[in-house]
Amino acid sequence: YDETGNAQDKKQCDVLVRFWNDQKGEISTVFIKSLMFGHARGDTVSDAIPETLGETDYELPIQQLIALGSVGPNVKTIWKNINDHKKALGFAGLTPFVPCTLHVVHNSFRKGLNAYGEDAEQLSVDLFQWFKSHISQREDYAFTLEELGLDEEL
Repeated sequence: YDETGNAQDKKQCDVLVRFWNDQKGEISTVFIKSLMFGHARGDTVSDAIPETLGETDYELPIQQLIALGSVGPNVKTIWKNINDHKKALGFAGLTPFVPCTLHVVHNSFRKGLNAYGEDAEQLSVDLFQWFKSHISQREDYAFTLEELGLDEEL
């Protein structure tokens, strides 16, 4: 879900569902509905999402909801309320809350631009070429990660 202000001065919360699509053999994302709020408080949004998923047009079983993804400001409250709701119904809780990776990438990018200024573009090109063109650098990088006990996927 993603809540944001719109031109009508209301909070618009778009609800999408991501699921494994057996027919396509891939993960699919489907837009479900836009919910409109005057104030998008955490409890208001966390009540509206399960209600929406249970509507006749969708009938998505709450017990199969395994995670939430959001870029909104009330993420922790909404996650906690929906997790508590699932548990109160006797179902397993949601997977642990993971903050929005888009914000992490955006903030990191902004800090990089602030630190490198006009040189940021050249730094990006240099890093790309360094890893792309030099097998020994990739090996050195992998060795350094291993020595530091870091995951190569990071």
